[in-house]
Amino acid sequence: MLGSAAIRESLETVKAPKHRNVTLSLPEHLLRRFRIYAATRNQSMTGLMAESIRRMMDQIRTRIGPHAVSGSESRTLRIEALAG
Repeated sequence: MLGSAAIRESLETVKAPKHRNVTLSLPEHLLRRFRIYAATRNQSMTGLMAESIRRMMDQIRTRIGPHAVSGSESRTLRIEALAG
């Protein structure tokens, strides 16, 4: 029989998507404003960035189709068309 700690760890593993750390280089004034923005909303900078990127990817998918953010070769052409 599994103990409660093992069950809790299993559930956390199932619930939580895998995350990767990234490094961003931002202008100091922008970083300062973003920290204040996150703090006044009682949210993490990571959470706000993830949500913003998720919305951007959803907008791209809506405008130019589901393959725009997939691994297909047509992705590059579609994104270049969007940027151009």
